[in-house]
Amino acid sequence: MENMAESAAERTLWVHEYESCRSVHIVCDKFGISRKTFYKWLKRYRRAGKTPDSLADQPRTPHRSPMQTSGEVCDVVQQLRNETGYGPRKIRELLLEKHSISLSERTIWKIFQRTPMADAAPVPLREQFANPLVPGHVIQVGVLAVSVPLPFSRVVQYTALDSITRLRIVKLYKTHSTLNALDFIQQLCGAFPFPIVCVQTKIDTVFTSFTHPGVKSHAFTSNIESMGMTHIVVTRGGLVRNRKIDRAHHIDKNEFYKTNSQWAPEELVTAMEAFIDEYNNHRKASELGNKSPIEVLRTYGEYKSVRHFKAA
Repeated sequence: MENMAESAAERTLWVHEYESCRSVHIVCDKFGISRKTFYKWLKRYRRAGKTPDSLADQPRTPHRSPMQTSGEVCDVVQQLRNETGYGPRKIRELLLEKHSISLSERTIWKIFQRTPMADAAPVPLREQFANPLVPGHVIQVGVLAVSVPLPFSRVVQYTALDSITRLRIVKLYKTHSTLNALDFIQQLCGAFPFPIVCVQTKIDTVFTSFTHPGVKSHAFTSNIESMGMTHIVVTRGGLVRNRKIDRAHHIDKNEFYKTNSQWAPEELVTAMEAFIDEYNNHRKASELGNKSPIEVLRTYGEYKSVRHFKAA
C-alpha cells in the first residue's frame, strides 16, 4: 500500500534505489508505492537536473490565473456596492448597464468577501428622533399584508402615523412595491395638516437596502430627501421603533378586516375610509390621555382651529 505520508527524503531513497538496481518493479515493491507515483517523481527529478529540491512537495497555487478578475473591475464592483448597498444580483445589472462588464453573481459575491464594506453615507442620528417634539416630527410608515381570506386578490395596506398625535393615513394597494411606496409618500405630504420632518420605516426592500439600510441612492430615500424630509430606518437594536404603527395594525386586523372580509374591493375601500375617520376624530385612547388623535392635535396652539381631519 502506498505511503501517503511520503517526504522528500523518502523520494530520494526511491531514486537512489532505482539508480542502483535499474528496476521499477523492485523499487515499488520495496517501498510500497505505485508505478505511477514513482514515474511522476522520477520524471520531475530528471527534468530538474537531478536536484534533490525537485523531490519536495510543490505549492498547488497556479503560476497564472487567466480567468481572474482584474483589480480595476474589483474596484468598480466595490465602488458600486458602497454607493448603493445592493447585493450581487443588482450589482451585476449595474455593471452591464453602466460599464458593459459581465460578471457572474458568484464572482461578485467573492469580490464582496475580499474587502469589507465601506461606511454608509451618513444618516441623521436616531437620538434626534427618539422622542418626537411636535406633530410631524416623526411619521412612521409601515405595511400590513392582509392575511384574512378575501373574495378577491390580496390587499396590502400602507399606513402613515404621526408619532405625537397618532393621526393616521391609510391607502390600500394590490401589491407591495417601491412604486406604490413612492405613490403613498406623494399623497402623504399634502394630507397631514402639519409639515413632515422625518419618515421612519422598518428594513424592507421597498424602503431601503437590506445590506445597507438608509443608503441615499435607494429610490424611496432619495425621493423623500428631494422633498426636504429625512428618512430613518429602524434596525434591530436601534433607539427607536415602529411600535405605534404596529399597535395600529393590530387594531386594523382585529377590528376591521375580520368583520369586513367578504366585501368587494370598492366596498372595502369605503369601509376603511370610514374606519380611519372614526379612529382619527372620535376614538379615544388611554395612551393619549383618553383623547382622540384630533383632540391631541388641538392641544398645539397653531392647530386649535382644526375640528376634523379627513385622511384623503
